[in-house]
Amino acid sequence: TMLIGHDVNGKHVLEPSAGSGSILNHINSLGGITSACELNKELAEIIKGKAKFLRHDFLELTKEESSHFDFIIMNPPFSQDDKHILHAWEIAPEGCTIISLCNWETLDNKYTSRRTRIGSLIANNGNKRNLENCFSTSERKTDVEVGMVTLFKPGSKSDFGDYFDMGPDEIEEQANGL
Repeated sequence: TMLIGHDVNGKHVLEPSAGSGSILNHINSLGGITSACELNKELAEIIKGKAKFLRHDFLELTKEESSHFDFIIMNPPFSQDDKHILHAWEIAPEGCTIISLCNWETLDNKYTSRRTRIGSLIANNGNKRNLENCFSTSERKTDVEVGMVTLFKPGSKSDFGDYFDMGPDEIEEQANGL
């Protein structure tokens, strides 16, 4: 469900809270080039066999470390989902797509400034979808209503921007060229 309409083949994908690697396994099977963070030391050892391991705490990852990602795809701890979504937005390069599962209450109940900010980001740069209690029969069961946020960071991933844009007013007249 998370990747419907998105092609990760050959794309650089970050999974910030990789857990045992279920999302990574799926992205790898689709040809994604994966990197990950995982706070739990034992799970991090498992992740190191599935993706390039960046660091334990995603919330300490910098813009410089994440400047090459096409996608940030995550299922963060729901107790920290707002922090993870906002941090992903802060460090995502232009042109990056962020897809995150979260507690639906994070999206539906805007009683904190972080949740209000996420609401604004969604309104201006993406969408949200209620997946209801889709984890009620999963390996790690929960009856929490799950939301999915998709954000697109405006801009282009080009390192050169408009540097090579030779518009009509920038082409030099050369009367006696070589």
